[in-house]
Amino acid sequence: MYGEKCSPLTLQCVDDLNAEIKKLTGKQFDLKTDNIKPGETLNEDDPLIMIGATAYKESADAMIGLEKNQYIIVSQGNHIVIVAENDSVLPYAIKRFISDCLSVTKDNSGNVILFVSDGIEYLSNPGECPMLAYLRTKDKFISTSEYLYTVAAPGNRINVTQGGYLDGNYFYQAFIKKDTASNEANNVVRIVKSDAKTGKIIKISGDLALNHANDITYNPKINALLVVHNNPNRSLVTLVDPDTLEVIRTVTLPLNIYCMTYNEERDMYVVGISGGQNFIFLDADFKVVGKVHVATTKTAGYTTQGASSDNDFIYFVLYNQNVITVYDWEGRFVTIIVLNVGNIEPENISVVNGEIYVVCHSGGAKVFKIIPKNTA
Repeated sequence: MYGEKCSPLTLQCVDDLNAEIKKLTGKQFDLKTDNIKPGETLNEDDPLIMIGATAYKESADAMIGLEKNQYIIVSQGNHIVIVAENDSVLPYAIKRFISDCLSVTKDNSGNVILFVSDGIEYLSNPGECPMLAYLRTKDKFISTSEYLYTVAAPGNRINVTQGGYLDGNYFYQAFIKKDTASNEANNVVRIVKSDAKTGKIIKISGDLALNHANDITYNPKINALLVVHNNPNRSLVTLVDPDTLEVIRTVTLPLNIYCMTYNEERDMYVVGISGGQNFIFLDADFKVVGKVHVATTKTAGYTTQGASSDNDFIYFVLYNQNVITVYDWEGRFVTIIVLNVGNIEPENISVVNGEIYVVCHSGGAKVFKIIPKNTA
């Protein structure tokens, strides 16, 4: 059973569970919605799996006390309730139910028998399910976008949006004045610091020599923004003070890159290698770790832009087709998120507390919140 007005993600969870049951047994369960009539209650004797929020008391009772990003699987007589604090973590609950609560055997006649564990009561840890965990469920998603605000360029023809970094408090955006005569060697760059929630400008840097300034990330352990120069000095990364917006120092990497993201828990950088979409890891001292990870061929030829990461995934935003490619920390391709931001160019990406933000060049730095909604 599932809610008659449930989300597409809940429907996907229903389908995923039924597909697994068919894989195990060759048969599927009947499906029904919670289209409830006045005074109607559930028959306690009917075997039933309830997925997500429904109109019945069993679902509501199970959800009481759930913390953010938490789910519960609980059996109540012949009924099993699988609910989550939000739909984004429901796929984690389904995977847990499949792996821990289902098993099959055959009787003497060769008939397949499906067993469901008795006395189930599993409450997840609040941090077990990141908001974007459901990205693992499909290899392609479409998305909706919520326009938030536009940060104005700092003027003086320094008005081309490039690299940026957004966290829960501040948004740092690089604007360039492009000097084509010098192949961007003499570009003028200014970084605009604004309020991440409202876009209100807080501070504008002086003129900085950061070339194309293609991407920005932040390392809280050294309290520094890291700006990727890209063309024409593709091995250079400059550290910038996030408070003064002044240059701290410049680092020369052992390879040419176009983007960079830092993960605090792993104390590691991911860099996109120039000339394609492949990527590699660097340690805190900017030394190469491991092998080159080969990008999916699904986005071959797309224009590379910025990168971001969380504890589960690495994200690259691309142009031409306007998509985000997602990989795990083993370097394996996970999914593609098709952007819905119109015919404007996405320049950088930030993932903050499970939320995706993409910034586009359109009369300034136009900030969108990206919501992967259903499969494409």
